[in-house]
Amino acid sequence: LINPKLLLYAFIKSPCTEIGRIVKKATGKSLFKYSMTFTMAAAETVLCSTQMSISQITEKLHFSNRAHFYKVFDQYYHMTPKQYREKLRNKTLDI
Repeated sequence: LINPKLLLYAFIKSPCTEIGRIVKKATGKSLFKYSMTFTMAAAETVLCSTQMSISQITEKLHFSNRAHFYKVFDQYYHMTPKQYREKLRNKTLDI
C-alpha cells in the first residue's frame, strides 16, 4: 500500500500527473484503478453489513447509475452485487 503521508505530500506539492505516476509506481495501478479498489471494498462491506438496496449502495458510493456499478463490481468479484450478497448469506447459513 501507499504511504498516506507520501500521497498527501504528492497532492500538495505535485501536479496531478505526478500523483498518478507516484501511485502507478507504488501499486502498478492507475490512480483511478487504485482508488476504485477502496470503493469496491466499501461496496463489499455495505453488502455484508446492511440491508441497503443495490440502488442505495450505488448512490452511496457515487456511481452514476446501477448498470455502471454492476459492471465494475463484476470486474472485481466476477458476480453481481446481488449474487455476492446471496453467496454471503448462504455461507453464513452453512456455519
